[in-house]
Amino acid sequence: MRSRRCRFVGEISAIIAHIHKVKNYETLGDYLAQSDADEDVKELWEHLVCSNFFITPEEARKVPGEVISEYYHNLFLSSRPVNYVLGSWAVITNQLRQKIELPGTWEMALKEGVEEIRYEDRKYVLKTKTRELVFDKVIFAMPVQQICKLMKGTPWEPFMAPFEENTPTEVMVYDIGLNKVVARPFSYISDMDNKLFISDVSATDHTLVPDGGQLLQGIAYLSDNFSNEEERKAYLDSKTKQMEDLFDHYYPGWRDETAVKRVSKKAMVASVKNIVTNQLLPTRLENVPFYFCGDGCEGKGELAERSFSSARKVAKAIMEEVKVPVRI
Repeated sequence: MRSRRCRFVGEISAIIAHIHKVKNYETLGDYLAQSDADEDVKELWEHLVCSNFFITPEEARKVPGEVISEYYHNLFLSSRPVNYVLGSWAVITNQLRQKIELPGTWEMALKEGVEEIRYEDRKYVLKTKTRELVFDKVIFAMPVQQICKLMKGTPWEPFMAPFEENTPTEVMVYDIGLNKVVARPFSYISDMDNKLFISDVSATDHTLVPDGGQLLQGIAYLSDNFSNEEERKAYLDSKTKQMEDLFDHYYPGWRDETAVKRVSKKAMVASVKNIVTNQLLPTRLENVPFYFCGDGCEGKGELAERSFSSARKVAKAIMEEVKVPVRI
């Protein structure tokens, strides 16, 4: 048993040492197909990729080798690793909102969706349910699927066609807030057989729960191929039961101590899965006068990191265009 463990560790070390070679293969699946590593090592590869990219283990094999190589290269060599955000993402968004509103020259329209966009008198007119607003430039920071829908019937619709079939990353989220710490065996638990994992968020961020409480976040990777609505509902019900069974196993007594529970059976984690059958949207598209940013756009890293990098690229492009000497 000990020799097998040593061999396993050795194979993992060898893969990490040669991670740059993955970029020479079209997908992770192609790389693993030629690898002579044990099956448990290959399974660990799937586990790492699906956890970092928030996709199912099967889809992990469809992630481009170059994307994986760049992601882990940046991760291993970074001197400034990503940490948990104290107080959740609300801290970042609230601070951003304050900075925007502070000068008094900007207006934020919250919960006011744009229903139509058109070009008129050399300006872009955005229409909501209650009003029309005119702008010189427009940046789309929204799921690609919604952008394609908004472009319907406009002169720019044909240029969005390559991105209409992009598939999003969707998961079931099962968050529970507990009155007390019922158990803390690990901060991260993964059930690869059922494609579930649980994170003890309060173990890494004490600001999210009251003193003595515990916040657990369950995530279930979802399949998206169903023949009808009844089949989809039965599938989601089974995922809910699997998640609750996992809570029962590692956190006995959680049901009696639950103060808050929030379940979302179809949450979009990323608007575009970064797999070979999808195409990320460029920040600028030929023959389309708008800018694009977000997790479904071309940029560095995955998820939030790609959102930030694409947004920064757009901001720099606009400043260069209008020649504003501001550094970001």
